[in-house]
Amino acid sequence: MPSRTKQPGQSIAKTRQADHAAIRGHAPAFLKPIKLHKSIKRVFRTEDCPERWAHIALMWLDSGEPEPVEMGSVSTARDTLAAIVMQWAEKQTAGMKHLRTFDVHLNPLPFGDLDHRDIEAPESFWVLAIDSSSEPDVLMYMKDRFAALEAIHPALAITAYRLFVDYGYRTLPILTPHMARETATNTWWYGVDSQEDYLAEREACEEPYDPEEEDAGYTPDGFDQSFPEWMFSNTNSVQTLNAEQLLALKSDHQESIGTLIDTLVSLSAIDRDSYRLPWLRHPYAAVDEENAYFLAYIGWDKRDMVFRLNDDYIEQANYSGDCHTTMLGADLVHMDRAQFLKWKSEMEAGFAVLRKLDVILDHIAEPFDWDES
Repeated sequence: MPSRTKQPGQSIAKTRQADHAAIRGHAPAFLKPIKLHKSIKRVFRTEDCPERWAHIALMWLDSGEPEPVEMGSVSTARDTLAAIVMQWAEKQTAGMKHLRTFDVHLNPLPFGDLDHRDIEAPESFWVLAIDSSSEPDVLMYMKDRFAALEAIHPALAITAYRLFVDYGYRTLPILTPHMARETATNTWWYGVDSQEDYLAEREACEEPYDPEEEDAGYTPDGFDQSFPEWMFSNTNSVQTLNAEQLLALKSDHQESIGTLIDTLVSLSAIDRDSYRLPWLRHPYAAVDEENAYFLAYIGWDKRDMVFRLNDDYIEQANYSGDCHTTMLGADLVHMDRAQFLKWKSEMEAGFAVLRKLDVILDHIAEPFDWDES
């Protein structure tokens, strides 16, 4: 059982190299990454499947993607596909500040035999995966920027945060306080999420909770109470703003919050079933493992319970490395053109949402350096 008395551990950045190596042993063996624009990379495995590489490249070109700018420098179908996907990935993440630190991997065949999926013809699929990057982790906290937005209107920041959480679930894993609470059920609370059930589990395991010796923040009620009341303890204490109310605020504060409000209004109009990014919990996920890392780590304050939870979560992941992967998401993509186009449309819609989430995040949270906090 993880310690419930320790203070926040070492910087994620400091421990990541060892953690990454431990879990990487259970991930597919990719080649050395080739840097693309800023923090986005691509990696290909060593299978020599020229016909499949060519077929996949032609599907991308037929979908309307332009030929690589430096076409003269590519000599194989695999190189052509690499350049096409590089251009596509850069276009999908253009202008983003915080949520673009990841690697892109392609493989012409599925990993393994797909025993974890009810798929009769695995040769009909190829893989696009999004992996955690070796770049520094995105660490952010919300407390100060929330205060600035609350000075404009008490519900503005809360509306932005709740839309961020609601729409973020269908993109890539982001460790918000809400995601941290979900993760804590199996990391700290024996698979339950209420104080009553947690205390009962502790009794059943003959490890009764001792409030004199243990940090209450590691219990469900203590976790909730370490955040503002509206977040967990009393979710109805503040009502969120609808599109009409947001636009009314914009007319009074155009200069300071116009971009944020436009983003919130446009995001709230999107059908939550119309987009997604590669998942690990999807019928066509390419692997049957949990993500060990997150695209970003967002707490209410620096070194709060979100970051304490992540300390123990990554420790748990290292002890069960065969159940975790460095990948944030991985999809089996069909070789059939029509199914590929449907998948690509979902991905582009997912990246469009991720770009909006990046704008919201820039208004409700700010980066910090763990070693300086």
